[in-house]
Amino acid sequence: MKKFKPFGSRIIVKINVLKTTKSGIYIPETAQKGTMDTLTGEVVIVGENTTQVKVGDNVAYGRYSGGIAEFLKEEKEDTEYRIMNEDEILGILI
Repeated sequence: MKKFKPFGSRIIVKINVLKTTKSGIYIPETAQKGTMDTLTGEVVIVGENTTQVKVGDNVAYGRYSGGIAEFLKEEKEDTEYRIMNEDEILGILI
């Protein structure tokens, strides 16, 4: 992941996309049954004004929260990142 410092209360979340079919095809979390409205990920970068989440927290967020941060991906990196405001987080997974 490239270095990036978000302003204000924005955070960067690494999207959890680990499910595969028997033949090895990845199924995005948005296409998996039962996860249509709420997704999960790990907070990897926080802005200076964040108060409720910290780096390393596993969080739940809405399907349409934030936006995909393609600019953070390194070449040949399969990980996806989302940039969003802290108030778009639904909660921290404990």
